Amino acid sequence: MRRNIHFCGKKSPDVKFKKDAHMLSEFLGNHTLLYDSECDECNQKFGVYEDHFSKYVGVARTFLCVKGKEKIPKFKSPGGNVVFESSVAEDKGATISVKRTEVLDQSFQIDREKMMQSIHFTKHPYIPLKVYKALLKMALGCVPSAEIDQYRKAFEFVTSDDHDSKLRHLSTVYRYAMPYSFAFTRPTAFLYRKRVPGSPLFTHIFVLSTLNYIYELPIPLYAPDIPFYSGEGINVPMIPPLFENGYPFPSDTIRFSILDLSSVDTVKGEKEVVSFPIPKEVLEGLRSVDPITGEEHIAPFEPSEINGMEFIRGAPLPPHDTNASLITTSS
Repeated sequence: MRRNIHFCGKKSPDVKFKKDAHMLSEFLGNHTLLYDSECDECNQKFGVYEDHFSKYVGVARTFLCVKGKEKIPKFKSPGGNVVFESSVAEDKGATISVKRTEVLDQSFQIDREKMMQSIHFTKHPYIPLKVYKALLKMALGCVPSAEIDQYRKAFEFVTSDDHDSKLRHLSTVYRYAMPYSFAFTRPTAFLYRKRVPGSPLFTHIFVLSTLNYIYELPIPLYAPDIPFYSGEGINVPMIPPLFENGYPFPSDTIRFSILDLSSVDTVKGEKEVVSFPIPKEVLEGLRSVDPITGEEHIAPFEPSEINGMEFIRGAPLPPHDTNASLITTSS
């Protein structure tokens, strides 16, 4: 599927149109939804936004085995103390390998009371406003052609830094986060449109399901909506998380967050944790093995001393070249 849209309004020969431009970011697994008329200058700018977005999602692409442009990316935390790598075999599913360089650091931890193993690491630096603009760019790219002119201020905001100081306060996103046992291996986008034009709601709400997240972004700066911004304000209905076959995990494990992505300051040193349960009988029955001789140690296995581990998904993941989707609806 290809879409004809000009973000900056420039045309050839003033700008070139040689690069492939993706409606939904390619690093999220979209290889099929493309633009015909996103110029190379905009493409380069949006690539910077996507780089910040990829750093923001952290280890998710690697842990969930989502292939970007060429392969599933390796994740190495700043300083290289924790490294995640993944591979997928059609007959065996996915294998995720995690290693640490220092056995005595605190990156691998176990809570024996709760029977939980956790991996602690640091994310790469990112700028929140550029993360927001990556999402806003995808949202604006899905707006019907007949309504693009009403979003001219939003297009100016996403293609230029000139309006950041006045408009960045609009950069709020709502997010559902699912357990790492679940993954959208291809991105799916919903574009909702309000049914009653005069109601104090955002005209369009963009919902992106990708990795183990669902992002809800009210698209700002639609010209007829702007009068609602003052006075009692404008309402944002919370759209429940949607899945193909009901909840594939306990619903109480879904975490809801309101994300303020308005900051232009670089976020450094942000910590992230991947946790998973270890049944008591499994933990007590584990034994370590000498990697050279293959002999099993008599002493109980001590998880805090390991320098690496592997996770294996029992069932093969869906193919990574499955088509991305865009769905529009009214609400």
